[in-house]
Amino acid sequence: MNAPWPPHPDNAPGDFYVEDGCCLTCGMAEAEAPEVFGRAKSDPGHCVVAKQPQTPENMDRTFRAVASAEADCIRYRGTDPEIARRLVEMGHGSLCDLPPPADAMPLARTHTRFEAVGGPSSLTARQLAQTFSDYFIGSRTHPIQDFKAKPVRALGRRAWVKISWFQNCFHSVKFDALPNGKWLAVTHPQMADAWIGLSWTLDNWLRSDGRFADIRWYSAEQWRAGGPFRRTVV
Repeated sequence: MNAPWPPHPDNAPGDFYVEDGCCLTCGMAEAEAPEVFGRAKSDPGHCVVAKQPQTPENMDRTFRAVASAEADCIRYRGTDPEIARRLVEMGHGSLCDLPPPADAMPLARTHTRFEAVGGPSSLTARQLAQTFSDYFIGSRTHPIQDFKAKPVRALGRRAWVKISWFQNCFHSVKFDALPNGKWLAVTHPQMADAWIGLSWTLDNWLRSDGRFADIRWYSAEQWRAGGPFRRTVV
């Protein structure tokens, strides 16, 4: 699993690096993890790892940067098996310079369980779906993406909303009230490779709203089995 290009010389010493000559200047890495990624001093048009991630939050944002970058330029040359496992689970095991754990497998986390801070009766399923839809439409900042949402549908303690950010390709998010007073949201991407963007959009809303806590992410298989879970999408 050797990298096709050597690391850019301006990368900070450490396990994560950006390949020399690979950057497309998309800006996604700096947008997702500005405390980790920056511009090369010798080449302002090239992204590099300006500072290695030092905290769990830094690491989470670094993984988001890896998944968001338009080219597979960000690589991992370290020996931590859990970091390598996370890269494999998010579908980027090829970015490990060293072989990842043999039992690591790609894993799509599409189920999230969470609780409302005000208690289960503070929001209805329809209100949850509508608030998420409003958040999605209000977050339109990309110059070429076309954010759309279809009207919310609700039936009892369940509600659905469909959203699209490209060429009328609508993805569904379902909200269910659970018997223990918590909520389950399930993302249903129309295309398999859209799961991570759809789950991230939902996670961003849950964490920015302020009314939700104890957010746990599962794959479909993990949810059926009762765990394990991760507190982040990747």
